[in-house]
Amino acid sequence: MIENNKLIKFSVSRKEEILQRKNNVICKDSEELEKIIRRSFNQKDENDNFYIGILPQECINKITQTLSNIKKDKIKDVINCDNEYALIIRQSDIRHIKKDGMTIDDCVDYILTAPEVVKNFDAVSFYRCQEKNALRFKKNINGNTYIVFLIVSNKKMIFTILTTFLEKNDYKKKRNLISKLCWNKTIKASHKEHARSEWGIDFFYNKILSYFVIYVNCFAFKNCFFK
Repeated sequence: MIENNKLIKFSVSRKEEILQRKNNVICKDSEELEKIIRRSFNQKDENDNFYIGILPQECINKITQTLSNIKKDKIKDVINCDNEYALIIRQSDIRHIKKDGMTIDDCVDYILTAPEVVKNFDAVSFYRCQEKNALRFKKNINGNTYIVFLIVSNKKMIFTILTTFLEKNDYKKKRNLISKLCWNKTIKASHKEHARSEWGIDFFYNKILSYFVIYVNCFAFKNCFFK
């Protein structure tokens, strides 16, 4: 069964195994994951491991068939096709994803998109990171190229997301678009407020003018009939 995050739910036995450790948490869906991401920036003393879901076997097979930057006979040392790999992210890594100039909304977008990037990647390459096997996934979604970099553990059968981000040019393009939209919204609001202000001034002016006309007419009427 596929969840909202497009990964497979954990079996009962796998859940029990995961929850044996105090700081392991299983995410029910993407809505809960978003709450966790946002909370991670407020509760900086927390450092739980969040289990998102199991990667489908088709995904694991595709990795072994298309993995680049490694000799073919070495792939089996990185990925074991018999394993059911869980995709996880740690709170400490959630906080590290946010760089200068980025918003929490950016982090939410990148992390919630990560399961889709890993599951249906366009390209994947092998690296060594912190003396561990690592994979770099790449996928174009709606014209933007997302990157997910993670550590592989065959012993624990987990893919741990270290970081996720947009390619530099796509990030700049997105920020420029957001800035433009915010600017247009500000301009529209300003015009609306200006129009409201002008309407108020016009209303006040017309009101005064109407009183003045009435006064003049009354004065003329008085002079005409009561000389």
